[in-house]
Amino acid sequence: MRLFFVRNIPIEISSDEDLRHIESFDYFLEGKIDNIGFSKIKGKVLIKADQSNFSNWIRIIMIKGNHKLERITFLIQNMALLMSYIKDKYAIVNAAGGVVIKNKDILMVHRAGKWELPKGKLEKNETFEEAAIREIKEECNVSTEIIDDLCSTWYTYMIKGKIFFKHVIWFNMLSVNDDNMKPQIEEGITKVAWISPCRLDSILSRSYLSIGYVIDEYFKKLDNGRT
Repeated sequence: MRLFFVRNIPIEISSDEDLRHIESFDYFLEGKIDNIGFSKIKGKVLIKADQSNFSNWIRIIMIKGNHKLERITFLIQNMALLMSYIKDKYAIVNAAGGVVIKNKDILMVHRAGKWELPKGKLEKNETFEEAAIREIKEECNVSTEIIDDLCSTWYTYMIKGKIFFKHVIWFNMLSVNDDNMKPQIEEGITKVAWISPCRLDSILSRSYLSIGYVIDEYFKKLDNGRT
């Protein structure tokens, strides 16, 4: 299973052909859909599609959006073929970031009206680990160390009609020095803050679903004694 976020809508890609739980979905669709039909669907949607139909759906979601959609699950027969198709058809941007911890608080940044986790694109010949440490230093002026790998996310954005897929590798990280913590204003970051667990629900209501997913993964590993 792969999870993407498109216009803040979770998109699950599954190769599981078992439809015993189809009743848990509000809609079951096959193949293509037009712009008018897309605006009418809502809730949880199950779609059986091939690579080209998947691409058509992604473009419609990017252009039209639909706040009534809770989740879309695509049934794809060959997951490896789909991932190869995505990498051939779309520009892939690699990035890295972290859930940085200090006394149980989580480091977050405020940018473009949303709270998110610090992250950024890889530079040439840079590893994901190196990029995560550098980006957090640049965005927050906080020195960190990596404890463990956490998870990865995929999400889309569009520039001048071209769709990009951003692949982010996330790490569990610890703050080493935050004495001169400050936001990187030139990157559009207006605030940097340590968010306590009791404030997370409020903060995540003003964030992206992908960020909530990453933080959920952090707490899952915390419960399993991995962090």
